[in-house]
Amino acid sequence: MTLIHLSAEEKSLILEIITFIIPFLLGLFASMFIDILRSYKKISRNKKFIKLYLKDVILEVLPKLESAYTLVKKKTNQYELSFFSLPAFENFNTNVLNGIKPVDYYEIFKDKYVILDEIITMIKYISEKLPAEMHKDYYEFINNHLIEEDKKGDIEHVKTCDICIIRKSGFVSTIDSRIDEINQLKQLIEQLIK
Repeated sequence: MTLIHLSAEEKSLILEIITFIIPFLLGLFASMFIDILRSYKKISRNKKFIKLYLKDVILEVLPKLESAYTLVKKKTNQYELSFFSLPAFENFNTNVLNGIKPVDYYEIFKDKYVILDEIITMIKYISEKLPAEMHKDYYEFINNHLIEEDKKGDIEHVKTCDICIIRKSGFVSTIDSRIDEINQLKQLIEQLIK
């Protein structure tokens, strides 16, 4: 049966079906297009935000963080047992990035996802023990040891005691590792944001 041989009722029914289906299909395609556009805008916005955060916050903090670790190392090597002030580096963390789902990281950076994951892991690791906290722990350990040995304030004991020497050596080694990690982190961030 061809369209020419259809009755008027059949033609009217087909016309009604077409008038319902075409707007439905147009609406469906428009909805899909809008969803794709929204998804693209969200990915683009998140990518821009992550790059901006890494560039303007984390990269800006890294030289200051490295300087603080270097200062702690210098004071330790000079056997200064006095406590000194260091920045807290409160903004050196990944809390801001927690608003973005880890699943979205792949959508945002595709093959560079592994680099972003490594950056986030390194920031979390370094931020667990920042310079002020590391220095405080070392300072408290040495002072408690000196109190136990009844040698409070005795720098010569710190210089010759095996326990103090081992602790200092491990502490300085940890600081050197942190400085290396900061340099690696800087390189990874620069690689990701270029």
